[in-house]
Amino acid sequence: MELAECNASTEQTFVFSDSGAISPAADPNLCLTLGDATRFGRSKQNQIKALSLETCAPESAAMQTWATRTGLD
Repeated sequence: MELAECNASTEQTFVFSDSGAISPAADPNLCLTLGDATRFGRSKQNQIKALSLETCAPESAAMQTWATRTGLD
């Protein structure tokens, strides 16, 4: 995954499922997946993680399930 200027292409369109998975609209069999390694920014609150698109799998749910937060929780 890398940041790029938005251009409305299908490669930049993602679907957010009710189960918490984030998948590219062009290939719903892939899920946004969190990497194992953690680096820290200026504080332990600022975590740096790799992101990739991997095949969605129940055994990877801990790294492929996303949710929103409110406030500072």
